[in-house]
Amino acid sequence: MKQTIIVLAFLLTACNSVPVDKSKSTTKPTINNLTQVKLPFSSICGASLTVFDEDSIQLFISDIPDNLRFGGLLKSAENYSAILLLDTYADYQIHYLTTVNKQGKIIETFDLFSYGCSEDEFFWGKTNYTIEKDLRILQTDTSATYKRTESGEVIKESIVSSSHRHEYYVDANGKIKKYGT
Repeated sequence: MKQTIIVLAFLLTACNSVPVDKSKSTTKPTINNLTQVKLPFSSICGASLTVFDEDSIQLFISDIPDNLRFGGLLKSAENYSAILLLDTYADYQIHYLTTVNKQGKIIETFDLFSYGCSEDEFFWGKTNYTIEKDLRILQTDTSATYKRTESGEVIKESIVSSSHRHEYYVDANGKIKKYGT
């Protein structure tokens, strides 16, 4: 009986003393572990994108505003990372391209909609954007103002519309600049 107890004690001790590789569990996560958005990426004003709450963006960005939520990692470059942040507290989601340095400080936050999504009885506006693989940003906005008859019909001769296309890029330091400036 004593020998059985000694053998069981030895086996239990031996099982608990098996070496465990803890390096996997103590590895510090990097920004590259966050959910990535495949580029090129396009969206339109009024679109509701997925918010990745399961990603702990606060581990990598210290001063993220409360109203902005993580919409995905766009690109990780040598001097910065580009991420998509979403303002979900507005009437519709507002999408921002945000660049962050390697220390987690926001370099720049850029509104991806060049024009608001709005419409009333005398105006409508639409906008969209595309982010290319090289982080070139193409924005297009269209809008129109018009007058109505007393019965509410749009007077075709009063329509004044406009359309603009803007191009931006992210430089090597994470600054967002307009082409040609």
